[in-house]
Amino acid sequence: MAGIQMSGLASGMDTAALITQLMNVERLPRARMERQQAAVQQRQDVLKELNLKLKALKNAATDLQSGAVWSPARSAVSDDSARVSVRASGGAITPGTYDVEVQQLATAATQSWTHQVRPNAHQLTITDSATGTPVLVDIASNSTLDQVVAAVNAKAESPVTAFNDNGQITFTSKTIGASSAFTVSGSSLSAQTAQGGGTNAAFTVNGVAHTSTNNVSTTAVAGVEITLGGLSVPGTPVRVTTAETPVEKSTVSAKMKAFVDAYNAVVDFSRAKLAEKPNPKAATMTEAKVGVLYGDRGVTQILSNLRRAMMDPIAGNPDAQNEMHEIGISTGAAVSTVQQDKVAGRLTFDETKFNKAWETNRGDVEKLLRGDGVTGGFAQRLDALVAPLVEAGGTFDGRITATQSQLKTFTDSLARIDRRLERKEDFYRRQFTTLETALQRAQSMQTEMSGQLAGLSSNK
Repeated sequence: MAGIQMSGLASGMDTAALITQLMNVERLPRARMERQQAAVQQRQDVLKELNLKLKALKNAATDLQSGAVWSPARSAVSDDSARVSVRASGGAITPGTYDVEVQQLATAATQSWTHQVRPNAHQLTITDSATGTPVLVDIASNSTLDQVVAAVNAKAESPVTAFNDNGQITFTSKTIGASSAFTVSGSSLSAQTAQGGGTNAAFTVNGVAHTSTNNVSTTAVAGVEITLGGLSVPGTPVRVTTAETPVEKSTVSAKMKAFVDAYNAVVDFSRAKLAEKPNPKAATMTEAKVGVLYGDRGVTQILSNLRRAMMDPIAGNPDAQNEMHEIGISTGAAVSTVQQDKVAGRLTFDETKFNKAWETNRGDVEKLLRGDGVTGGFAQRLDALVAPLVEAGGTFDGRITATQSQLKTFTDSLARIDRRLERKEDFYRRQFTTLETALQRAQSMQTEMSGQLAGLSSNK
């Protein structure tokens, strides 16, 4: 602080206490603004939490239509995976057993040449027979066999790879099958010593012949990817077994329970915040944080839309099963007395009712929840309702961003107030110091004058 502080030395007043009391009055607007800031921060925190609960609800609705939930579990197993490995490829599969016999694997075309060092720079011309496009590889003068191999392999667009095969250069097509043929020419290739044409794979499934340009087939057995790894022992085919396990009722039931829990979490949290009344005379930070979403129209509308989405029938479904209560999700059974959960819009899950609907017609349950590919189901309806609220740049992002702007305004305003209060406190201290200094000077003059008068009296 500026100046010398003389706390009551002359006046006898506790000037430090007086300044503190004056500053407490000066700080009242700041304290009020801090409570306003705390209320905005609390509103932001509440909006963020509600946003998370709505995202959880959206995820739960997504699970109700997920292919991972509704697709039957499919499997394919080989009794000799070294020769024939298999996996379910995701499409429809016909349960059964299949005997696979591999007569020939798909191979790549190859050529071997004698290499001769040339004193002049030249080029190799490599042409893929399937496309007819030549690729030119520059070979430096006096290149060794290994240098030629390196030059070919460095050419990314080359249809072949090269390697040193016991002093000869061997080219191998990068593709396999009968269409992998190629031609190669160049002055450093003095004589061709070997050539092998590419071959297609040949195999049978339950005696039916199949071919493939590579060693993977996705058409021989529906829904199964077959990879050929070795020739079969003649007369001993590899046995492949496929199976399909229907969708488990318990899996769908668990997803419905999770949805109900996520829905009720949104309802409970929203209702509690909407009913929490603010204190217009809040005197503490804790009191200021109460009721930040009291009667919020946006949240009220969200609850109304959710309730309507739960109650409205799904168009296109059979009349006997086009509403969620028909498969066990509702606000509870009809009763004569008022139930608070029903009034609040909380959901219940009647597993017995769900089981009965599932056993009567599983297909109708699926159609109601996830649609049929033409008409959307309940899950799509919920997703369309909640997604605009929680997606990036959506409703809640906008509201949260607005509170961030308000908080920044409060922070800047409080900083300005702090600077003003600091100047005010300096002013008070200077004023009281000036007062004390003046009083002290007056007292000194009084004492001096009293001494002079006393001296005059004694000289008479």
